[in-house]
Amino acid sequence: MKKFITYTFALFTILTLQSFNNCDKLLYFKAGSSFTMVSYDKIGEKTGSFKTDIISVQNSDTSFMSLARSETFDNVGKAIIANNYKVKCYKGLLSFDMIMMMPPESASNKSNMDITMEGTDMTMPVSLYVGDTLKDAELTMHYSVKGGPSVNVMSTTVIITNRRVMGKESVTTPAGTFSCYKVTEDVETKSIGSQKIKTVSWFSFEVGTVKSESFKENGKFLGKSELTVLKKG
Repeated sequence: MKKFITYTFALFTILTLQSFNNCDKLLYFKAGSSFTMVSYDKIGEKTGSFKTDIISVQNSDTSFMSLARSETFDNVGKAIIANNYKVKCYKGLLSFDMIMMMPPESASNKSNMDITMEGTDMTMPVSLYVGDTLKDAELTMHYSVKGGPSVNVMSTTVIITNRRVMGKESVTTPAGTFSCYKVTEDVETKSIGSQKIKTVSWFSFEVGTVKSESFKENGKFLGKSELTVLKKG
């Protein structure tokens, strides 16, 4: 359940896909903006939610940077984890801290562990076109005993590949109706074992991720998330 929230969260926080060339048009660079997504399992039962708030924005003549806070909740509204991360825009390219790919369970059930991270930031062009191939991203988290020697006791790696813009569609959620890009990607999580899923997401020019669906490699539906509340700063 928490893993599905992880993937949809990761998709939500990286994709404010816009047709504008100016960074200041993006809601990620509008202080006070907030987004709430709700996740459901394959039979439509609520599994959790996550909210992103844009806390502050700094800009110059050539770039923009915002500080965002994400909070993830379980199906009854209990907080699982909260993270702050930075979003940057420079020369038409969005860049997101790797921390946004951090699975909630990686911290929520390892309170006695110190976590260090390494990997590549997630990037996204401000303007998208059908047929575009987007860059891969990867995050590795190393765990050591808090207060003990700096020796890794385990690691978890999240790898996002095969990111492609497949088309344009109109999507309706409780937050409204939006004209969206349809993007597909593969997500692999490696720890003690390995899990692979495929995701399909729909993104609006203005508000970011509107809806996403996850599937097993064999195409079996796992669940979905959708935008339920939107506040423009």
